[in-house]
Amino acid sequence: MRNLKENLVKIAGNVSGLDIKQSTQAANEYFGTITVATDDGYFKKGQNGQNGEWVDRTYFIDVKVDNRVLSQLKNGVNKGDQISFKAKLVQEKWQDQQGQNRQAVRLQAEKVTGHLSKAEIECLKQNGFVGNQQQPNNAPNQPPQGGFSAQPNNAPNQPPQGGFSAQPNNAPNQPPQGGFGAQPNNAPNQPPQGGYGNQPFYQNQ
Repeated sequence: MRNLKENLVKIAGNVSGLDIKQSTQAANEYFGTITVATDDGYFKKGQNGQNGEWVDRTYFIDVKVDNRVLSQLKNGVNKGDQISFKAKLVQEKWQDQQGQNRQAVRLQAEKVTGHLSKAEIECLKQNGFVGNQQQPNNAPNQPPQGGFSAQPNNAPNQPPQGGFSAQPNNAPNQPPQGGFGAQPNNAPNQPPQGGYGNQPFYQNQ
């Protein structure tokens, strides 16, 4: 029989807060808390023939992170990013200023299972990959986006769109379009883009 004992939590959402500190016991090590805003909304049915409505409900969950987990975020983390963790529950005990014993259950991150920066999320939204609303089944069919429509089978062949046509095999090689060409092997190494480099980056803004 399988052992039913398991301590596993999965959580994902938007980074709403950061409290990252540098360790005083080890150089270049960090620890702290990442607050994750996770959506737990639900649909509330209407009463007396009224239409139902969607009810937004958000939980703000503090997730403890150590240097091992933070090192998985190669470009650091910022407020507004989306992140997902595989975590476990841990119990902490301490004494307060009055000498009373206290305890609390915390969420300790074990692994980063997904991370999208705020800039990547905005890019996906602009290209229609996230945030699209589905049309109801009775919605009228919309023409394809972008101005292209299917042509009947008997339509005459049209030249390729965009002004590009196939070149004959004996045509001379053309330089790459867009100004990006292969750099020679002796080209100097360029610094990493985005200003992150090899140092972790944690920003609460």
